[in-house]
Amino acid sequence: MLANKNAEKLLEERDESYGNTPLHVACGLHSYIFTSLLIEAGSSLTTLNNAGFTPEGVIDDEIQAYKGHLNGPEKDFTLERLTLVKSLFAEKNYVEK
Repeated sequence: MLANKNAEKLLEERDESYGNTPLHVACGLHSYIFTSLLIEAGSSLTTLNNAGFTPEGVIDDEIQAYKGHLNGPEKDFTLERLTLVKSLFAEKNYVEK
């Protein structure tokens, strides 16, 4: 949890176009470090964006999209990265605030 109320509020801010929280964005960028930090800081795992996706749902959608791509090192690398980021959601039994 973050000590500063403004910092906690920032975790739940949404972008004006897609309704994504910082955690949605980190997941969409396939960023293990940012996703991990945001989860540890207390970001909601159940917030839906405008498309109806939770942050983990963003990862699931990306995995499905990449599975449809032609085979090759970029596809393999990206799927490996997405699987690693997704593991953060199952790694611990996170409890919502």
